[in-house]
Amino acid sequence: MNNYLKKLLSMLMVLSVVFALFIPAFAADDGVNEIVMDKAYSDSISADNREDSFKFTTTEYGRVRFYFTTSMRPFTIVICNAKGEEVKKFVTTRSTSGDVVYSHTLDAGTYFLKVNGKGTTGLIDMSTGSYEFRMTFTAETKGQTETDADKNNDLKYAKEIKADSTTSGKILNDDENDFYKFIINTSGSVALKFTSKMQYYSIYLLNANGDSIWSSESNQWDASKKQRVDTYKFELSAGTYYIKVNGIGSTGTLIKIPVKTKGNYSFNLDYKSSGQTSAEPNNSIVNPNKIALDKKIVGHLSMTDGKDFYEINVSKKSDVMIGFVSYMPSYNIRVLDADNKEVWSSKNNALAEKATSRKDVHEFSLAAGKYFIVIDGGMGKYDFLISNEVSVSKVKTVNYERTVTTLRLYWSKVSGADGYEVFKYDEAKKEFVKIGSTTSKRSLKLKKLKGGTTYEFKVRAYKKLNGCIVYGDFSEERTATTTPAKATISSVKAGVKSATVNWKTVNGATGYRVFYTTDKDFDYVSKKVVKDGKATSKTIKKLKSGKKYYFKVRAYKTFKGKNIYGALSKVKSVKVK
Repeated sequence: MNNYLKKLLSMLMVLSVVFALFIPAFAADDGVNEIVMDKAYSDSISADNREDSFKFTTTEYGRVRFYFTTSMRPFTIVICNAKGEEVKKFVTTRSTSGDVVYSHTLDAGTYFLKVNGKGTTGLIDMSTGSYEFRMTFTAETKGQTETDADKNNDLKYAKEIKADSTTSGKILNDDENDFYKFIINTSGSVALKFTSKMQYYSIYLLNANGDSIWSSESNQWDASKKQRVDTYKFELSAGTYYIKVNGIGSTGTLIKIPVKTKGNYSFNLDYKSSGQTSAEPNNSIVNPNKIALDKKIVGHLSMTDGKDFYEINVSKKSDVMIGFVSYMPSYNIRVLDADNKEVWSSKNNALAEKATSRKDVHEFSLAAGKYFIVIDGGMGKYDFLISNEVSVSKVKTVNYERTVTTLRLYWSKVSGADGYEVFKYDEAKKEFVKIGSTTSKRSLKLKKLKGGTTYEFKVRAYKKLNGCIVYGDFSEERTATTTPAKATISSVKAGVKSATVNWKTVNGATGYRVFYTTDKDFDYVSKKVVKDGKATSKTIKKLKSGKKYYFKVRAYKTFKGKNIYGALSKVKSVKVK
């Protein structure tokens, strides 16, 4: 019996040692960081340190949330109880991008958080890198029930709502969350107009997995109106989404104090399809859309789809153009060769202030081969078309017809042109500025010009590429002048065998011609030339006494060696002394 007891004791000691060796390291307090709620932590996973452990305690039933930022893909976090038993595991794969939020309800107790770079296949797809996280806790009522038909305080009971309809809700108690589900079959823009009768509210947009992809928290009402109205706009890919609403907020500036409220709210969900023709997913070089020259593509970048890839084959070395129309605040285009090397880019193309779209033509040369077109930099709709170089010839000739206040310009045809633009030199700006455009018409009439005035013009043709403009070279500059205005005789004064004719100056005149005769029908006349555009009178001598003379005046402008005459004035007469 004694030998038996000795053997039994020996076996128990061995088992104790083995059991001690297999107790998880995080089950002991030594070397494990204890998490303080709402405090930021940072660490890293490396080949020598494949897993980090943290300890935290909950004093009552509630929901813990872990806000993680990391470049590691994949990575995993595991919640274990005090015995080392797994309670919940979250695995983030390479298809996930950006910040992530994990959420789970726990009973009061001590727990451990494990962070590692494992994916769905364990060490095979292990990743390393740095990470940051913050943990929060919200107390909840276990098995909570509501007094009305509003039972949507859990994701799995989310109410399904339709676009272009108004939904009303109510937060019945301080800790309640309301969930709503909506589905969009194609990518597009979603506008959410939210009206809150609660002093504070927070709203979240969740993906199909229930992960938060956007939030607006601690929205305080207008105290004078006892409500708050906000409009939120999202660019979303096709899929299932959830809206979460609660009455949680915070007050204070330097020190934030949590507050919880309850009350009524309503919101309207408006959806507009992007009309996307590209197929999803196409967010990597692995799954690009194959496209061809001269075929229009309509694409869309969303909150969960930050890049679009397109593959195109160029059969021979050529100059190509992209006609790109963007409805995004900003966009980038990159062209990669078959080896994923960038060969061309057009970056940071921002939308002008108050503009709703931007149109650009990008031109570059490519050798024969396969290429990838990468679109990123913003969120929203875009469309583009790639073509061989679109050439536009130069306008060769520009002619004109004139009057005192108009010039009608007309020019030679450019084959294949979709339209033309006319520019006039602006003396104040010291540059040519656009004054008009036409489509198929090859003439433009300019009105309300000054008589006797010289102007400079040039014309260029253009073609459209996906609604974007490709310009040809400007024509040679053409100088044109208007006709001098009609002269006006103000008076004729008789002298001894002479008469003095007075007139008003004519704008732009080089000089004047004065016509006189004793024949009221002006069948025969004599003339005098005044070579001074600023002159206002001319005395004509050697006239016959006692004869009545008739007079007319007209201005002229010398332009390129030729005189351009204005209209004759009305007749004035006087009897010579």
